Amino acid sequence: MRTAHTDILKEEKQRSISNIKIFSMLWIYMKKYYVILIFSFLFLFLSTAVDLTIPSVMRYVIDNVINSTYKFKMENKNLFLLQLANMC
Repeated sequence: MRTAHTDILKEEKQRSISNIKIFSMLWIYMKKYYVILIFSFLFLFLSTAVDLTIPSVMRYVIDNVINSTYKFKMENKNLFLLQLANMC
């Protein structure tokens, strides 16, 4: 008795076999360029890593550098205003 589940599994198995056949046929032509292929994937991963670190660097700069500089300037202004008020 055929069920939908067995039909789906059979189709997936046929697809995976056909994908392997397609890749093996493509590999015949790609063999000459395997070094370029390896470098392409390497640079793809490197580019992704750099793109993912940029937000972390920006978060550090905003939280630690810009925020502390702004806080320092505000403390100096407040101190100046307090000294000015004491002089009057």
